[in-house]
Amino acid sequence: MALTSRVNTKPSCGRVTGLPCTPNSVLHHSIQRYRCVESGLRQWRCHPVCLSSASKAYTDRQKRPPVFHHRHDSAVKLGQCNIGDYIALNEDESKHACVVLRLKDGDVVELYDGYGTVVSGRLALSGGGQDNEESSKKNKSTRLRRKRKGGGAGVLLETEPKHYEQPHPQWLVAVACGSLKGGRGDWMIEKLAEIGAAGFIPLLTERSPKIDTGGTGGREERWERLSISVMKQSLQPYKMTLYDPCSVQELVSEYIINQDKAVAFVGVEDAQPLHPFWVSSMPREFGTGLIIIGPEGDFTEEEIQILEDHGTYPVGLGNKRLRTETAAITMLAYMTVAQSL
Repeated sequence: MALTSRVNTKPSCGRVTGLPCTPNSVLHHSIQRYRCVESGLRQWRCHPVCLSSASKAYTDRQKRPPVFHHRHDSAVKLGQCNIGDYIALNEDESKHACVVLRLKDGDVVELYDGYGTVVSGRLALSGGGQDNEESSKKNKSTRLRRKRKGGGAGVLLETEPKHYEQPHPQWLVAVACGSLKGGRGDWMIEKLAEIGAAGFIPLLTERSPKIDTGGTGGREERWERLSISVMKQSLQPYKMTLYDPCSVQELVSEYIINQDKAVAFVGVEDAQPLHPFWVSSMPREFGTGLIIIGPEGDFTEEEIQILEDHGTYPVGLGNKRLRTETAAITMLAYMTVAQSL
């Protein structure tokens, strides 16, 4: 809770009682009513307000510049760029900068490649480089047309690329989501990415044997756009990786047997509750975590047996029957919070 400083806030008729500032706090000005000690009158005065370090961190986060995505597989690698290089934004990112956010030439922005590399620079609507006065006047109408259409924008880099390590442990989420309709699959992808899933694996089972394309462009393209959008919105240097669909047997071979110190959980009805297992039996050190959620109708007995035979822990999420997407989000949220305690 913010505490009020009474430093240099004495009225003409006497002093004012109050609480001292907390250490390592920052001062902001605010208007507050207080009672004068000597006259007993209520007066309005402008005085500093102490904000905690947590509030300052939140304020600093709010001041972060807009974030744009630069494809990791493009010809120009973000991690190999230098100060002064010009990075062109693709059509979607350029339109978002010029039309949606209405940024101006020279505004500070950040570029993420989705694989841990971050670089800062300034938006350039003229196509890169510094124009002289004559060329600037000559190309003014061209720049305005580009801005209205949302095209031709880029970034002039002002800092060296900085690479961030991905947080450990990493959580992969495998969900049999072929039966999800009406945008439920897209909503699940968005929330898993926001919570911090490192990757998502569409799971093919006997009761969910295929992944519906879901209309024009397919789910893969839509989910990739959602993953990138969440990365920019939540200021995460890494985007959630989308893996190819696989069967239960392929999941076991690729993501459990071949992974070093992998630990896997499968949501099973009437199994041991997740929280008691985490407190009593959860390995303290592991490399990759895998969350497995079955389709509507659950796994078959044969599929559950395959998972249990390869060291997967069956756990439950309470006495309520949850939808597929709700179970995936609930289990990932618990894992993310529990490992930070």
